[in-house]
Amino acid sequence: MTGIEAIAFDLDMTLVDSRPVSRRALERLVSEYDADLDIETLMSAYGLPLSRWLPPNTDGALFRRLQAHHIGSAVPMPGAHLALAAVRDIPARTVVVTSAPLAIAAGMLHACGLRVDSIRSGAWAAEKAEPIREEG
Repeated sequence: MTGIEAIAFDLDMTLVDSRPVSRRALERLVSEYDADLDIETLMSAYGLPLSRWLPPNTDGALFRRLQAHHIGSAVPMPGAHLALAAVRDIPARTVVVTSAPLAIAAGMLHACGLRVDSIRSGAWAAEKAEPIREEG
């Protein structure tokens, strides 16, 4: 018995390469909705919460809807499947703690064939401590 109840992972760029999903949503904002966005600059800062990443005049809800249309373009990060399997071998629960909304996180994990026991959404940086504690 290890005494470990759960191991928590971040989602974006830890378990899932979500860049293709977000890049496609940005491209659609520019091409279909005339958003004035510098996609390369935004992608270079990828990983910040949406409220800190998208320019203030950008429709975040529309961006999330566009992301949902392209969830299938998410790919697992190298070693993601092995990392989750190693946690199950302990045995412990696998938890994802992310700033992404639950539907987006769950959709990307599913698209990548990654199964986790729990997803805690809406937390970034130090905000992740509380859900991690709650998950044991």
